[in-house]
Amino acid sequence: MLKTNNYFKKNIYIGFILLILLFLIGSLESVKGNRLILNLKYIVYIIGIIYVFINNKLFFKFKNRRIYYILLTMIFGFMVLPLAGFFIKYDFQIILNVFLFFVYIIFLLAVSFVINKEKMFNPIIKVITNTLLLFIVFIIFKNGTDLLNVNNIITAFNIEDRYRQSYGLKHPNTLGNICFVFISLTVYRLFYTKQKKISIAIGIFSLLIVFLVMLTSGSRTALMSTSLLAVICAVNSVFVFKNKLLNRISIILNTLLTILLVLIAFYFREMFNIGELLAKSNRYYYWIDTIQYLNRHMNIFIGLGFVNISYFYSSYNFSTNLITDNWFLYTYMTLGVLGILSIIIIIGIILANFITYKGKYRDRAFSFFIGFFLVCIFYSSFEVTYFAPSELLSLINWILIFFYLEHTKTEDNL
Repeated sequence: MLKTNNYFKKNIYIGFILLILLFLIGSLESVKGNRLILNLKYIVYIIGIIYVFINNKLFFKFKNRRIYYILLTMIFGFMVLPLAGFFIKYDFQIILNVFLFFVYIIFLLAVSFVINKEKMFNPIIKVITNTLLLFIVFIIFKNGTDLLNVNNIITAFNIEDRYRQSYGLKHPNTLGNICFVFISLTVYRLFYTKQKKISIAIGIFSLLIVFLVMLTSGSRTALMSTSLLAVICAVNSVFVFKNKLLNRISIILNTLLTILLVLIAFYFREMFNIGELLAKSNRYYYWIDTIQYLNRHMNIFIGLGFVNISYFYSSYNFSTNLITDNWFLYTYMTLGVLGILSIIIIIGIILANFITYKGKYRDRAFSFFIGFFLVCIFYSSFEVTYFAPSELLSLINWILIFFYLEHTKTEDNL
């Protein structure tokens, strides 16, 4: 039986603080390329698994069977399938990557089980957001510029002469990613949990500061994802999931609105030079070059081999630099059509759980969780973040997914 005591919980909180700090320290430009620091998080994963196993040997016991379906699909897609690729390519990087993903999957399951059983979700979110806020404040004071200087924001989005702030991190998009995680979790705490007035005031103020930092980073993906999450949560809180009638009305209205926006886009299409916009998008041409290379050299079923994304940046391994900036394209590159099929199955299982969840009409947080789930898919279309052991957003996303899958089953049984 799980040891329900303050000592156990305290160690879990400390472990999360350490893990988040390792992610954040690993994002600094000053430690870029330092494999020791970058790989310390995997040691924390292993320690966390062992610690949970010692205190509870049944952390695989979930009420929601869909978690097991996801687990089996993950094992096939990220372990069995890559090993088939190894026997074709014989690259040790594949074995290493399979091991890291195995550790990552077990860690997520172990932590999600503990968070649910010990009712630690909200305290864990608080620990994460506080750690992120302290780090962001630190880099602002150490490397930041005037946040209220409008020119910093304008130049961050000026395509012709673009200058973006990174605040000492390895890339402005990394900064945007961290800001997005903080803003998302703070929105959850402010609007979907009970907070004291002083906590609400501090939360709103910190949201404004971090949003300004995000703007100076010029991370369009983070900004669009934040805006999309805000819209989804706002719309859902007003129209959707109140009851079945309002839910159906909302679906009809949203469908009509989508059709209207498409018609408007067609009407004004002559005002925009799509070719020029695409020409200024680095990702677009990287994707095209990568896909053309894959069509010539890749096994369409199992990909090039399940290797780390940085492996593709070296021309020593391939005749061209393969840069994706898209998790789904990365999956197709490394795991082929079967890998993409695994992802579609996993996403389908999660969506099915959201759709069939009987308590969605009374669960205030439902709109946030489904919104965050959808936005993370959108985010991963521009960054390799959806299921990646080295990415903070991936860690948060899957902790939220596994927590909520189990939570919905518990609520339905009430």
